[in-house]
Amino acid sequence: MLELDVGFARGRFDLDLQARSEQPFVGVFGPSGCGKSTLLALIAGLLTPHCGRIQVGETVLFDHAAGVNLPPHRRRIGMIFQNARLFPHKTVAANLTYGHRLVPLSQRLIDPDEVIALLELEPLLTRRPASLSGGEAQRVALGRALLCSPCLLLCDEPLAALDGRRKARILPFLRRVRDRFKVPMVYVSHDLRELLQLGSRVWVMEQGRLTAHGDYLRGELDHWLLPHGGDHTLVNVVRAELVGHCEQEGTTTLAPLGTGSPPPWSAARFDGAPGARVLVALGADEIALTPTAVPMISIQNQIAARVTALVREQGRVLCRLDIGVPVVAALTEKGAERLQLKAGQTVFCLFKARAVSLLGLEH
Repeated sequence: MLELDVGFARGRFDLDLQARSEQPFVGVFGPSGCGKSTLLALIAGLLTPHCGRIQVGETVLFDHAAGVNLPPHRRRIGMIFQNARLFPHKTVAANLTYGHRLVPLSQRLIDPDEVIALLELEPLLTRRPASLSGGEAQRVALGRALLCSPCLLLCDEPLAALDGRRKARILPFLRRVRDRFKVPMVYVSHDLRELLQLGSRVWVMEQGRLTAHGDYLRGELDHWLLPHGGDHTLVNVVRAELVGHCEQEGTTTLAPLGTGSPPPWSAARFDGAPGARVLVALGADEIALTPTAVPMISIQNQIAARVTALVREQGRVLCRLDIGVPVVAALTEKGAERLQLKAGQTVFCLFKARAVSLLGLEH
């Protein structure tokens, strides 16, 4: 459990935020300068709120009224930054165990050998940070944070400095950490696709305030996303199994992992062995809706769907659909009226193979 009621001001910036979460993962989303990193620094004890209270689990980290302000080293919080911030003069092995040896034996919950195996760090142990790639350095930073046996893991845009290919390699390790060690995680990013690969619970920040929060996949952010998010924000993240490849057409066939037996999707060709579990993204604005299948058209993906909900805001419409997996399509009000959309209606979703992009392999 994470409970926040904090006020903080520095220069012209003012943060005033109240939030509570019982979920093991919270993604903090918002534009640059909205206070995401400041919020993490307040939780970690790197900055001190001017007022309020911070509690993690049963431990009160800060309470202005009661005069409680635990120093950072007593908060048992692991933190990962954009820059790995490794000790340059120490080997990877020494970096990993630096915090671990300071943890009392009774509080050591995570074994170094398990972390090294999980993050595939064995080949790196004798190297120094200067010889590591950006992705390797972030894996070491993640391992170091875990070996502090934290009660909470704070991630401050840890993949922001990496290109798409390296992000796709690191995210599976973060999912492994989430699933294996069950350490609660607060993950900051301005990339919603990145957040949704780790969990669907999202806090939206703007100008130092929490302006929306909820489960993205359940539609609890729809009313905020429509006027504020833009089409590039509205994205479907879908788990699927790789079925095979069509080299002639340059496509990959996927079987979405949903209820029943969802029909297969065609995606732009990407590498992977049949049977591999993958995460793919499909933009909400990449989906066209029609009342019937369209036989004479080049679009390969034409999937029958049931309309489950419609959300209208400022001339735009989000249409939530069940195609064996839940997806959302973004339309104009005029487009929705033309189709006379209503909950329970059957329509067809049309989207090109190239609209389905690989986010990463699941492990």
